[in-house]
Amino acid sequence: MKSRVIVFLILALAASAFIVNHLRRPVDDAPRVSERHEQMRKEVMDACTNEVPGISHILEVNYDDSSTNVSDWKASARLEFVNARGGVERTNLNFHFQGFGAAVICLPDHKI
Repeated sequence: MKSRVIVFLILALAASAFIVNHLRRPVDDAPRVSERHEQMRKEVMDACTNEVPGISHILEVNYDDSSTNVSDWKASARLEFVNARGGVERTNLNFHFQGFGAAVICLPDHKI
């Protein structure tokens, strides 16, 4: 009976040591972060096409994703589009982002 209790205690101690060691292991967030950056860039391109009718070129896009908080990310884009009279105009768009779980949502900054 004593030997069974000792074996049980040794197994319990080994299991708890394994769990504690596993929890202390650092998690590599690099793949998740790079996926979010890719998603951010795709969301900006989609938002540009949705915001400006008659878009012909995206001339320049600047990203500020230096923060670890997605809500602090910003982007700006400079675009060319064909206006209602057939002329070409340029405009600038600014965006901010929201994170919902693994998703990154791009929202235009509309100034009133």
